[in-house]
Amino acid sequence: MSAICLTLSFTAACTVSPSAKESATAKKTGLVIIAHITTTAEHQVDIEKAFQAVVAATRQETGCVSYVLYQHNDNPLKYTFVEEWTSQAAIDTHHNSAHYKAFTAATGGKIEVEVYVMKKKY
Repeated sequence: MSAICLTLSFTAACTVSPSAKESATAKKTGLVIIAHITTTAEHQVDIEKAFQAVVAATRQETGCVSYVLYQHNDNPLKYTFVEEWTSQAAIDTHHNSAHYKAFTAATGGKIEVEVYVMKKKY
């Protein structure tokens, strides 16, 4: 199987800085989502287009502290999102946004996803 290996670099934090209140809240109650996503070589180009769109729009959302996509070195068909949010309400708003719904529609049946939601401990 021939895989297309593209290096993605989505490493900037959200472009809309959280307010001082949101930053203080995130330090105390911030939620982190780790989402491991695997696709196939057949779907990789389409999936990466969907990634680019959802990352750009999500970083504009209120309550988004950080939204970073990584591509695994040992398997270019595997990606990991590391997201930090100020609250569950911000995550809920994200999941109801048009760009997130478009992302799920574009990736439906083309990816396997494993998601972990965690809260900051220290």
